[in-house]
Amino acid sequence: MRLISWNCKSAFHRKHLLVCELKPDILIVPECEKLEVSSLNFGVLSNRSFEWIGNNPKKGIAVYSFGNYQFEVLPIFNPKHRWVIPLKVTGAKSFILLAVWAMPNSETRSYVQPLFDALEEYGEKIYSDGIYIMGDFNANFIFDRPNKIYKFQNLVGNLHERGIRSLFHEQHGAEHGKEDQKTFYMYHHEDKGYHIDYIFGGRNVSKGSFNVTLGSFSDWHKYSDHVPLIYTE
Repeated sequence: MRLISWNCKSAFHRKHLLVCELKPDILIVPECEKLEVSSLNFGVLSNRSFEWIGNNPKKGIAVYSFGNYQFEVLPIFNPKHRWVIPLKVTGAKSFILLAVWAMPNSETRSYVQPLFDALEEYGEKIYSDGIYIMGDFNANFIFDRPNKIYKFQNLVGNLHERGIRSLFHEQHGAEHGKEDQKTFYMYHHEDKGYHIDYIFGGRNVSKGSFNVTLGSFSDWHKYSDHVPLIYTE
């Protein structure tokens, strides 16, 4: 199984074959324009499921499945949580997937609050041994401030209490806030990198049974300020 998240920075219709070469089973695309899936040629991949959600046709979040995998949006989805999308995925492996492009609401301007609010509302309906949370969180421990109500380190702590942890950090022995590998490069500058894209997994994911890699800056900076986050098991 291969899960990939890539914030494409718009114009996905001109870039989609690049990420399709990575052969995802599930592909999460933050900042994707609103598209008709029939308008895209995925090469050798066969699209099974598609969903686009957003309130700006130029930038929303899209999710695609290919091959043996398909998904449906769970009826508990509440669009006020921008954008944390609960999906039921079925295929060779079945699980719950939260597809994430964290965007602040106009009141608090917090990127982390939508994640807190979504997890609180969806609650026990999504928590299971078979859960993944993946996408662009727009968050890192280094952005937390003492006066902030919503802190990413608290969110990570809450997930850890439920046995859900960042699989990249586990595999690479990385400490939150001190990651050597970056997922986002501000203004496409290599010296302005941050780690803000994640995949979290539940108890069904045993240590050593998976591989999490990132695309390289040199390969992807011409197309987006993010690199792909690639999960394989």
